[in-house]
Amino acid sequence: MQTDPSPDKKVILCLNSGSSSLKFSLYRLDAATEVAVANGAVERIGLSGGHLWIKGTDGGLLADIHQIFPTHMSAAGGVSAAVKNLDFPKPDAAGHRVVHGGPHHSTSVTIDATLLAQTLIPFAPLHLPSAIVGIEAVASRFPHLPQVACFDTAFHRRMPDVAQRFSLPRHLWREGVRRYGFHGLSFEYIVTTLGAAARGRLIIAHLGNGASLAAVLDTKRHRYVMPLVRGFSRRALRHSPNPGRI
Repeated sequence: MQTDPSPDKKVILCLNSGSSSLKFSLYRLDAATEVAVANGAVERIGLSGGHLWIKGTDGGLLADIHQIFPTHMSAAGGVSAAVKNLDFPKPDAAGHRVVHGGPHHSTSVTIDATLLAQTLIPFAPLHLPSAIVGIEAVASRFPHLPQVACFDTAFHRRMPDVAQRFSLPRHLWREGVRRYGFHGLSFEYIVTTLGAAARGRLIIAHLGNGASLAAVLDTKRHRYVMPLVRGFSRRALRHSPNPGRI
């Protein structure tokens, strides 16, 4: 890999580990600009028909590899090898989308052994194991690379207490059973992009395979986010209480 000649510019590797996929992007940024270098994915991890692809800034295909990737560790190894062969700049840090931060994480945090030891998996047992494997895979390839967890629930931790509570016994609240809200990184990006236009009352829709709405009230720089769920069709009731937690 190349070493970026400018100490003022940083190269950031962004990753999103799913149950059978690993999506990634590489950015070069300084204090004023953010430039995409490449993006790609490893698809069908642990399944037949595995596929690794990488595209450049012009959308042209730079890598197109069809092989079986039995684990996320092997997928990360494939990404590392492909990126190295393409002579991209070496990353200075890595950021991971982590779907759930539990009740105690309201912002992104540097990943360390303490974070990995936390019992967050019960909050999202279908998603968090693959995210943790993705973090460990990057650490195995880049042992000294700083890594940051960006929680999809963090944006919604600013909801008023009353909006987070279900009509359930208080001991369940202490155990972490509450309304969290999801797709927070998407909402955060929209609010940041809108800037001053996001002040006041705002309704944001995140529409896709998973979908949700958020009502945002920005008063004196403090946002209140309330997921709107009733009557809103989507694949899963992401903001309704999970009976399994009770």
